[in-house]
Amino acid sequence: MSLEPRWPVPRGWGWTSIESIADVTGGGTPPANDPLNFSDGGGVPWVTPADLTDYESTYIKRGRRNLSERGYKNSAAKLLPAGAVLFTSRAPIGYCAIAANPIATNQGFKSLILFGGISGEFTRHYLRWSKPFLESLASGTTFLELSGSKLQQVPFPLPPVAEQKRIVAKLDALNSKSARARAELARIETLVSRYKVAVLRKAFSGELTKEWPVLALDRVSEAIFDGPFGSNLKSADYTSEGPRVVRLENIGTRVFIEEKRTHISDEKFQSLGRHQLQANDLLFSSFVSEEIRACLFPADIGFKAINKADCFCVRFDTTKIDPQFALLQLTTEATYRHFVQQVHGATRPRIRVRTHNWLSLSAET
Repeated sequence: MSLEPRWPVPRGWGWTSIESIADVTGGGTPPANDPLNFSDGGGVPWVTPADLTDYESTYIKRGRRNLSERGYKNSAAKLLPAGAVLFTSRAPIGYCAIAANPIATNQGFKSLILFGGISGEFTRHYLRWSKPFLESLASGTTFLELSGSKLQQVPFPLPPVAEQKRIVAKLDALNSKSARARAELARIETLVSRYKVAVLRKAFSGELTKEWPVLALDRVSEAIFDGPFGSNLKSADYTSEGPRVVRLENIGTRVFIEEKRTHISDEKFQSLGRHQLQANDLLFSSFVSEEIRACLFPADIGFKAINKADCFCVRFDTTKIDPQFALLQLTTEATYRHFVQQVHGATRPRIRVRTHNWLSLSAET
């Protein structure tokens, strides 16, 4: 690799190579099948790329395991001095931390023992920022690996020592602000999520809507029907193409599962006119076990369909209720508890769709 500047640098800076600012060294692992090679307590601190997964601190003291003296002698691991820059060169490329004390690594690292006058923090920032560039230099079939010889030839921008320190201080300050902002956003997202859950719980348990009138299902619907039973739709009526039959397997939890496909002929579809589905019809299973399975028939589904037996359909009067609101209320824990009390049948407990007043509606709904 020829040393070519990656971009113009200010007066007083210069481009050099990694091998001009540091000794590059690898690591090693003793035989893993011998537990005496490792130590949970004393021994030689030892890190692997897994120890740097989601690790954001600048310095690292040790990994999850230490090497015993025996393990250290039985491996190619080298004890690196405090201040060495530990850089993962495979699986994955680009994790980077600075040794807070003498430490060893496995073979997944190419570590830099810096010469005098080179800031470890500045080097770490540069290597982390250069991750895509360094990955482009790697090779391998099973996984990409950046060799020590290629890392040695990587161009390195070298400012004066005082400038290195100013850059590190500025980057650390910006990273600290960014971390605080991310933490605050995560906190807000958690609060919003909790508030949303609390509002929904109150809304559909009746606490939020206790002053609203309670209306029977048939007061807010244009049609309520089950699918055809028995001789009206037999397995012999199924075809390889044509209008679809919506079965229990198509009804998920607030989602329509389109991939499960059963067809009937156009002639059969026309004969079952009262079971034909329309956009935003609410479909739900008549069987109640650990949850209520319900969804809306999609408006953009692109095919004609009927519902099958045990798939209830409610077609709402949209001037009185929003189907999406009804779906949310139908699948709440409060409605589930209500349905559980109303089921009948010992083998497969079912509900009767017409017998329940489960919608709490405001006067404006």
